[in-house]
Amino acid sequence: MTDLAKSIAREKTVFIPAFDKKSIYCVVNYAGDTPSEKAVVLAHGLTGNPNEYIHLMARDHFNKLGYDVYRVAFYWHAENCRVLHETTLAIHALDLNSVIAHIKPDYKKIFVCGHSYGGLTMVFGNPQADAIAFWDPAFYPWSEFMEEEGVHLSEMSLYSIGWGMACLMGKAMYTEAQSMKPEKADPMAAKIIAPSIVIQAENGGHDNCTKLYDALTCNKDIKVIKSADHCFTKGQTVQPLLEATQNWFQKF
Repeated sequence: MTDLAKSIAREKTVFIPAFDKKSIYCVVNYAGDTPSEKAVVLAHGLTGNPNEYIHLMARDHFNKLGYDVYRVAFYWHAENCRVLHETTLAIHALDLNSVIAHIKPDYKKIFVCGHSYGGLTMVFGNPQADAIAFWDPAFYPWSEFMEEEGVHLSEMSLYSIGWGMACLMGKAMYTEAQSMKPEKADPMAAKIIAPSIVIQAENGGHDNCTKLYDALTCNKDIKVIKSADHCFTKGQTVQPLLEATQNWFQKF
């Protein structure tokens, strides 16, 4: 049996309790038959999910290196889980921190990766981790995409968001994005204490990665992945993303 087949055979679904008694859906892939001493937690972006290409590739990459991998869903189609139009970044951050707190007694080291809105979730949450990686993160979402992509559906008091599809978002998340301007976002980033790397996709469209890097006051680094799209699906660009993340984590 290959290492990947063994990882999938060991895969486990868990429901971690949230601060408000909701359930946080999480898929765990263990690196070995016994728990590792180190874990990676993966946070998806807006309208994303734990089964996206970037997260599955990260699962395989970090399992091979001996990390247990936790793929978190900030909303999911299971009983007592959240739905997108009832949540916000602030709630995402609380849920991410609940997952970290839940698994922390089991590991000597915990690392966190946040893609797109998952990166902005880490800005909100200031995760207590040994190191973190921002994967082409959003930072000032209103100017980056929300003003253009968010469409008010007045008959439902909701907003449509999506790129070639329509997902429903609540007013709270929409107005939250409006508020995330430099005067609010920069001080939040400055509070992050975990060593942080910002990894930008050259063709990702999130032009505020350097502004996030500038706002961070912790031990930090920044790297651009050439030719990469926002989700790192073009060619083999996911590999240098994961290698840069791995090299950063190994320092801590």
